[in-house]
Amino acid sequence: MKSTIREVDLLVNWWSEATIGDGYTPYILSYHTAHVSASVRDEVKEAGLDNNPVVKEADEFVLRSVLKEGFRGYARRGNQPLEKWWWHLDKIAKREYPSYLLPDYLKEIYENAYESTSC
Repeated sequence: MKSTIREVDLLVNWWSEATIGDGYTPYILSYHTAHVSASVRDEVKEAGLDNNPVVKEADEFVLRSVLKEGFRGYARRGNQPLEKWWWHLDKIAKREYPSYLLPDYLKEIYENAYESTSC
């Protein structure tokens, strides 16, 4: 199935927000821009692109980065449901996020990181 221009734009935007940022810190990990990046990830979900390999790779990068480097929180979050894990990176960093809510491709990474720090 061929991707639309909108889908390609969303994929590029999420990849940039999740992995590149300002060249030092991905925007999703920055206190002042994380809420904007999370909104981009919302659009990716709404477009039905969760299973796209680009999205999965960017998601994995975000999860690994948060588990390794921590997360300072959001300038704005509002009442986002726990199912939207990208809005709860602070909980993930503290290992307080329920792993059963993560997609399978992230669950093992999260659980293994939790096990390695709980010894």
